[in-house]
Amino acid sequence: PSGNPGETSYALRRTQEFKTNSEADCTSRYIVLDRTPMYAESGGQVADKGRIEGPNGSFRVDDVMKMGNVFFHEGQLLDGTLRSGEVVKVIVDGQRRAGIQRAHSATHIMHYALQKYVGADAQQRGSKVDEDNLRFDFASLDPVTPEQLAQIETETNTRIAEDSVVKAETLPLEEARKQGAMMLFGEKYPNPVRMVSVGDFSKELCGGIHVETSGQIETFEIVSEESVSAGTRRIVAMTGQKAKENQQRTQMIADEVARALQVPITNICEGAMHLSKRIKALKKQLSSGNFKTESTGDTLSGTTPKSDSPSYFEVRQEVRNTAKALNVKIDSVGERVKKMLADVETLKKQMAEMDSADKVDADGLISSAEKVGKVQVIVQQLHSSNPNIMRSLIDQVRKKTGPVAIFLATAVNEEKVVMVAGISNELTEQGLSAGKWVSEIAPLVGGKGGGHADLAQAGGKQPEKIKEALIAATDYIKSSTAV
Repeated sequence: PSGNPGETSYALRRTQEFKTNSEADCTSRYIVLDRTPMYAESGGQVADKGRIEGPNGSFRVDDVMKMGNVFFHEGQLLDGTLRSGEVVKVIVDGQRRAGIQRAHSATHIMHYALQKYVGADAQQRGSKVDEDNLRFDFASLDPVTPEQLAQIETETNTRIAEDSVVKAETLPLEEARKQGAMMLFGEKYPNPVRMVSVGDFSKELCGGIHVETSGQIETFEIVSEESVSAGTRRIVAMTGQKAKENQQRTQMIADEVARALQVPITNICEGAMHLSKRIKALKKQLSSGNFKTESTGDTLSGTTPKSDSPSYFEVRQEVRNTAKALNVKIDSVGERVKKMLADVETLKKQMAEMDSADKVDADGLISSAEKVGKVQVIVQQLHSSNPNIMRSLIDQVRKKTGPVAIFLATAVNEEKVVMVAGISNELTEQGLSAGKWVSEIAPLVGGKGGGHADLAQAGGKQPEKIKEALIAATDYIKSSTAV
């Protein structure tokens, strides 16, 4: 681009319409000026956006492309008309450009740090620079270790804080080479070249836009490092305002999770793992038929903090470790922990219901079984029960005896019906199906259901008809050819 964002007067040379397939807005237009302060997309850096205002109309610029020496401003006419020969005012989106400049200059500094801590072979394979976002592809056969990533991030932020001058100059290619400008093997460069320097530590050939001093980048944060293809890795990072917003979001997640788990902020991963183990233990108790409730070990509130005054980067690592341990994205950590806490309360409630129920256990159900041929048939209504309890009882009965067919029903809050049926393997092999059993009986309580041959569930809306349904369930199983 010629000039800078402060210039305002440009001669409009020509406009051109381009028809698209969009029904909402079927015409994009291209405007060509005698010169422009707008940057066209090139070398991985996105183009500027903004407006062109003439004496009789205004135009929104959505993209800028360069073909040869001609810059095409693509966008939409907002109002009025623009004609060739008019003098227009070009307004660059300054906030967007500043973000692009921060990300681009940070890319150069990060490239320097990458080669310092990973090695000279970690050369650029591609990049994309957007508003406070950067993506950098580089050659590497191995992943960058967490320690190396920490070193790269720390080095980049240290160099940013030095507030070094960022300078662009055009000079002969050989002179740039003598000054140590980074050049890729096999790449062809024009002569002369444009070299961008950050302080005395980074020199790269670059045609993009940059900050005036490194301090204007404000801050830098690596978001991820991953493989994109064989021998090529990718670092994604943020700068400026987006990095600050990400840091605030991460801190909020850490604070929220620490409060929910009642642990120090540096122990949230440990707290989440404790919670996960607790859920597994409660589920095991339910499935084993141990109906006694237990309340110890709910939290790690007595845990000693790993650090009394943790830095942001320590907090971030704790959040990342928690996300990895829970196998969720960082933004989902808070919701995941809330769900786990809710699961604990649900499981504890189910155990309390088991403990306060009619003291029904597997042995009690077996003792109430009716012998039909060689098959034990258990058809019974349970009080203060739920599907988990019923499934657990069925599993325990099948482990203790067989062949057996079990049909359990319960009324929930005197508003709906839950029915669960289970068949032992000996009977499913003979063609008896729990799924068919419940689907036949469910309509009697105003519901429907189904499932597998060995275990199935149904629901209904008429608890007052449970007794009638249980009689039908008994008749059904007695009439089965498999019994």
